[in-house]
Amino acid sequence: MSGSRFRVTEEKPISIGRAAEVDICVSDVNVSKHHCSISFEPPHCILTSSSRNGTLVNDQQINNGESVKLGIDDEIIISEGTRLKIVQADSDYEKYEEDTVDDSFFDGI
Repeated sequence: MSGSRFRVTEEKPISIGRAAEVDICVSDVNVSKHHCSISFEPPHCILTSSSRNGTLVNDQQINNGESVKLGIDDEIIISEGTRLKIVQADSDYEKYEEDTVDDSFFDGI
């Protein structure tokens, strides 16, 4: 997943966890089956934690059921080995997309 980019749109939030049916599957026993989701509600991405262990955003604990607005360069820590960073869509990446929308991306770092 290192270096991967994932698009978050209003129509399709991204789910993250250990379960096979999530959008981003993380093979780590410290990650909940349905750990968190990221949705796009213009002009922000919103992270909602569904993990009993919580999720860290910029070293701030987000508990189960809580949501937080995300901004460019925010770091999301799913587990010790899984970190994501919110980045702005760039024109080089957009060249490979059929339909360009004003939305946000996040990187697996």
